[in-house]
Amino acid sequence: MLKLKTKIWVSALLKRVEISGSFATILKKGDVDAGVCLIKVCDLEGSCTIYKQIRNITGEVAWLPKGPLNECIIDEELEKRARQDPDLWIIEIIDKKRYHYLTEPIEK
Repeated sequence: MLKLKTKIWVSALLKRVEISGSFATILKKGDVDAGVCLIKVCDLEGSCTIYKQIRNITGEVAWLPKGPLNECIIDEELEKRARQDPDLWIIEIIDKKRYHYLTEPIEK
């Protein structure tokens, strides 16, 4: 199975968010070919959910949510992860309904 380069995948996510009328930005740029992504999704009131990229039981990419939590708590976790993994990408989406715009499955 061919894996899409992270840089291309991130560009597509940013475009989906932009088309919807919400806002997204890259907080940390990691390895352009194979960096793992964390997606921070915030509403306009300081509440955020973080989505961690994982592989599900069948080996496909899926997302594991954590939250909603206060934005300060999420930011602390993101800073810790960024120090541990120089290849990590962190994308922030601001959407009043905290919609993630991810097309892969969301694990519960």
